[in-house]
Amino acid sequence: MGKGEKGSYKQKQKIRKLACLGITVFLIIVIIILIVLYFTLYRPKDPKLQVPTMQLLSLYPAGYPSSVTSVNLTLVLQVSMYNPNRANFHVQDGSTACLYYYGAQVGFAGLPTGTIPSESFVTLSIPLTVQGTAPLQGPQLYGDVSSGILHVTTAVTVYGKVTTLNIFTHHASVVSKCSIDVSLNSRGIESYTCQRSFSLET
Repeated sequence: MGKGEKGSYKQKQKIRKLACLGITVFLIIVIIILIVLYFTLYRPKDPKLQVPTMQLLSLYPAGYPSSVTSVNLTLVLQVSMYNPNRANFHVQDGSTACLYYYGAQVGFAGLPTGTIPSESFVTLSIPLTVQGTAPLQGPQLYGDVSSGILHVTTAVTVYGKVTTLNIFTHHASVVSKCSIDVSLNSRGIESYTCQRSFSLET
């Protein structure tokens, strides 16, 4: 093999190495861009829940004001759900709104399944009625009646999933809780506070 042929071979080898290096650098840049896009735009996120308003639809304190033995009531929650993803979020079976009285569940309503479009809000009106077989009663009731304020809590839990880029699937379990003071005298909601929605461990 002559000197000219050796030089040509070395030049081809150099070109091949540069081509491989260029392809490698290009692939690294593409991977970095995809990672950045995933974490900034396309990483699946939990929906955000809020209860911006609520109203007391009915209140029946049996025997009020002389001797209250039990209370039935109906609350209507306006539940707002925001989907921050760049893909539809699908609300699944098992999503609920629950009413509690000192930790005991006294009311329950199932949330409808459906789809929240990308980066959009959906608002639902959810009635919560104290179940007839479990009215507000017990030793705590006497203290509430004497103060004129019933203390109840609600918890809205949403289960669902979102798939971004037809690749990344995320299953969400999110809850929003509210503490509510219901006035027996004015037959209305005295005040309420709600926590920012948070994810449940799954």
